Amino acid sequence: MRQIIFVCLTLVLLILVSACSPALNSDAVNLETAPLEADSPSPTATTTDPSDSAADNLNQRSSGDATAVLPDSLTEHLKSFLAAETGITSGAIALQQFEPVDWNNACIGVPSPEEFCAEMITPGYRVVFNTPNGAYVVHTEQSGRTIRLAEGPSD
Repeated sequence: MRQIIFVCLTLVLLILVSACSPALNSDAVNLETAPLEADSPSPTATTTDPSDSAADNLNQRSSGDATAVLPDSLTEHLKSFLAAETGITSGAIALQQFEPVDWNNACIGVPSPEEFCAEMITPGYRVVFNTPNGAYVVHTEQSGRTIRLAEGPSD
C-alpha cells in the first residue's frame, strides 16, 4: 500500500514540475508565430467574490514596453468566450484595455472555493472589454487555453 501511495505522489510531483517548467514542455506555443487551435480545450469560467483581495492572486509586472500588443487571434478568442458567457454578440464586444500580468497561480487570479490552484507564475493578460451591459474583466494565460471571467458590470 505504501508503494502505491509513493508512486502516486511521485507522479503528481512530476506533473507539477513539468507544468511549472515551460522550457521542458513540448506543447508550449508562441502566440507571435502560431494561431490559436480551433480544437483547443474549452475554456473554464468562474466568477470571483468582490471581497477577495486581488493582491493575493495578482503580481503585475511593469513591462515598461509601450509596444506590447495583444494578438488579434487571442482577442477574438476572448471575445468569443465572453459572448458565450454573457449572451452578448461578439460584434458588440470591444476591447477597452489590456495589461500583461504574471499571475501567482494556475487559476490566473480567479480561483473557485472548491479548486486547488498550483502555486506557479503564470504569464498572461488582464483584459477589459466594453459591452452594451457595461465593462467585463477577463483573465487569461498567454495561450488563451485558460480563460476566467473575473468581473462583470454588477461586480
